[in-house]
Amino acid sequence: MTARRLSQPFRPRGRLPRLSMALAALALSVLPATAAIPPSPRDIPQSNDPLWGALRKTQIKVDFDKGVFTAAFPADVKAMAGRRMTITGYMLPLEGSLGMKRMDHFILSRYSPSCPFCPPGDPNEHIEIFTAKPQALTINLVQVSGKFVLQNDGIQGLFFVLDDAQFAK
Repeated sequence: MTARRLSQPFRPRGRLPRLSMALAALALSVLPATAAIPPSPRDIPQSNDPLWGALRKTQIKVDFDKGVFTAAFPADVKAMAGRRMTITGYMLPLEGSLGMKRMDHFILSRYSPSCPFCPPGDPNEHIEIFTAKPQALTINLVQVSGKFVLQNDGIQGLFFVLDDAQFAK
């Protein structure tokens, strides 16, 4: 068998390679049409907890020159600071490896992480969670209770924290 030079085009031989090439071409021809249609946000599983609506009122501004976010908290969100609250959402791991099954630090999101092509939501739709005891990672909705803390950490883009949190029974 002689070595093929890079300048020579690849020509498959036999039925199987041609069939594979035809199927690949068909898949690629359909892919751009389906990939161009992003899923609607209402098609993504999400928590309907009313507290997400209150947190969503927080105005987020971006300073592109400095690369930071700032938050303007409305009065009803400021009133929640320092109080214990309970909210439902989806766990998004922050640290660890794929084999990690329990964690004590994660993000709680209004939206499910089930779609790799969907944006994770706005900064006012995430809460940083710190639990006293590690919790089992799940893809299902969880209900978390803890002390609500406001932070205006523009570098991380995280503005809400539940400290000393635990999963509601």
